[in-house]
Amino acid sequence: NPHRDETKQVLAFEPPVGLGEVESGALQLRAWMKACGDQNILVISGAGLSTESGIPDYRSPKGSYSKGHKPMQHDEFVGSLEGQQRYWAR
Repeated sequence: NPHRDETKQVLAFEPPVGLGEVESGALQLRAWMKACGDQNILVISGAGLSTESGIPDYRSPKGSYSKGHKPMQHDEFVGSLEGQQRYWAR
C-alpha cells in the first residue's frame, strides 16, 4: 500500500506512581502491549473510561443531556449533509 506509513511510533508510557491497582493494571497492560510486538491492537472503551479520565458524562445531572443537548438519531446523520456536518463539528 503506497499510503501506508512504514515508520514505527514508539509509545513511551509510564503510569503515575502510587495508584495501587490502577498502576499495577497499567504496568500489566504495558507489558502485554510490548509482548504483542508489531501486531495491531484495537482498544474499545466506553463511558466509564472517559469519566474516570475527567471527561463529563452524558446523562448525569450535570451532563450535556440535562442541559438540553439531544443525541442525533442515525436517520438524521445519514439523511443529510447538514446533519453530518453538525455531528462532526461537536
